Amino acid sequence: TAIILAVSAASVLFTKGWVQRWGNYRSMQISIGIISGLLAMTSIVSNAALTVGYLLVAGLAFCILSLAQIPWALGQLSQPGLATGLYFGGMGLATAIVSWLLLNWQMTNTL
Repeated sequence: TAIILAVSAASVLFTKGWVQRWGNYRSMQISIGIISGLLAMTSIVSNAALTVGYLLVAGLAFCILSLAQIPWALGQLSQPGLATGLYFGGMGLATAIVSWLLLNWQMTNTL
């Protein structure tokens, strides 16, 4: 996760042109498609070269998604404070649910 976030942060200046050219909605569609493909390929990534490439593509896709998603979400409601709260609250809830599921999965598989 840290590598994907580092690649995402490092590629912001490079990918912002793509998001501006494609628009927010199309950028989200493209990045979610790439991320879905990467998730489907997770089980076949077995050597170091594929893993490095996988992490680089995942970081770029996450960067595109982040750059497009935040302005799109904030522009959906007329009240910016409500939109911001719903966006970040929803992201926090999703993160908490995934963390809880992973923790429970790890606990049941180690016993």
